Amino acid sequence: SLEAVIALEPDHVDAHHWLGILLARDPSTYPAAARHLEHALALDPHIQDGWMDLGNVYYFQRDLAKAAASYRAALATAPHPASAHGNLGLVLKEAGRREEALEHLRRAYDLTPDAEGTLRNLVNTLIEADLCDEALAITTKAVESAPGSYEAHLFQAFSYLKVHEPEQALASYDQGLKLRKKLRAFEGHV
Repeated sequence: SLEAVIALEPDHVDAHHWLGILLARDPSTYPAAARHLEHALALDPHIQDGWMDLGNVYYFQRDLAKAAASYRAALATAPHPASAHGNLGLVLKEAGRREEALEHLRRAYDLTPDAEGTLRNLVNTLIEADLCDEALAITTKAVESAPGSYEAHLFQAFSYLKVHEPEQALASYDQGLKLRKKLRAFEGHV
């Protein structure tokens, strides 16, 4: 249907955008997905999430430079910049630009500390950069603000381990495992 719309109206922004999204579901059609998303954004650079969609396709194709450029464009237009900061941070990390990556991962975490993956991505990158004290401070704050979070306890334990405090690491792991068991028991009754 979308291809039929484009055949009738070659510059139909929504048809190009949605066709790009649909084509992005299959690795064999990533190049076509990118072409349709690029065309849609050339026509309207303010499509909600359009730059994120294009950045994701580039990322899947392992074109980190184009993915980073798309995520930067998303930061200029996105109503919810946390995911753009997070994705840009991960791309920059993979490109070997850790300091710049940390700026964006910190910003993503500041904007949405409860979003899936933001704590994990930030803490792992901090530890890889040998900023283990900062990782511990962040995870300790995460545990304080969300004491029922398995992930917060898990990454706090990892951080304690990296600052050579194995007893505290074990206590955090134990607390995280208790929380995980409670969660699984609850899920079993639902």
